[in-house]
Amino acid sequence: HSKVHAADVLQGTHFFLQSPVLRDLCEKFPLMRLSAYLAAVVHDFRHPGTNNDYAKKTKNELAMKYNDVSVLENMHVSEAFRLLQKKNCDFLNSCSSLDYRTLRRLVISIVLHTDMARHAEAVRKLKHTIKYKHTKEEKWLDEGTNKEVWLNEAEMLLSMAVHCADLAGPCRPWPLMHKWTLLVLEEFWTQGDIEKEFSLPIGRGNDRENAKNVPRGQEFFIKGFVKPLWVEWSKVVPEAKVCISQLDQNLAYWISEAQKKSDSDWQLQSPNSPNSTKEKIKEIRRLNKDLS
Repeated sequence: HSKVHAADVLQGTHFFLQSPVLRDLCEKFPLMRLSAYLAAVVHDFRHPGTNNDYAKKTKNELAMKYNDVSVLENMHVSEAFRLLQKKNCDFLNSCSSLDYRTLRRLVISIVLHTDMARHAEAVRKLKHTIKYKHTKEEKWLDEGTNKEVWLNEAEMLLSMAVHCADLAGPCRPWPLMHKWTLLVLEEFWTQGDIEKEFSLPIGRGNDRENAKNVPRGQEFFIKGFVKPLWVEWSKVVPEAKVCISQLDQNLAYWISEAQKKSDSDWQLQSPNSPNSTKEKIKEIRRLNKDLS
């Protein structure tokens, strides 16, 4: 989680907003585009390098503040709007009161929907809506519908655009996908090192010493989370099919690696030296302390 990831998600979001349904929405209502872009940029703002599970296990100040519900996501968007209130930072000060309230509602909703705890429900809702519209032969964002219903639909589509962009790593060309995989796993494993040091339960996928079959784990993640989301999303944004094609190629690679490597002989080379890992642990501790 870094500024590069924020830029990556912004680029993915921009790609989706060029699709006819979302392009028409953003051309008619530029505030929608601004809301999506802002949410994409701030969705991991001030990320501490540990996840929601860690915040809850350690009973830190953020977990107490947000009652264990989308702890980091609430923090990201809250801190972003706090920053916007500072002098020379509020580029939204020319917005009308109504526009600002609408943008704030959208940005909060979009960022909260990047919480993986909401993933299954989000996919289920998208799938149900697609099926309903097909059965009723309804168009997306029909302006003849109730205003609140229309806004809820726009909110859902923008949320899914950013969520898909957030999970676009496995859909990138192989060199980029492999690099993102290394970085994400190292972040998980560093959290696991901290959990182990403080005798906390080690989160799933966080134990570097037992991470012997990484390809099998990537296969599970793509099949169970990424592809079901992208298959449904491509029914709204057909341009996403090119991403699914790359995703299938990457999935085939991981399956091949998982089949030819036994659990005992597959090791993913960490991009960090032991010393840099120690520095990362110090930085994560500092970030968590600052946020508390």
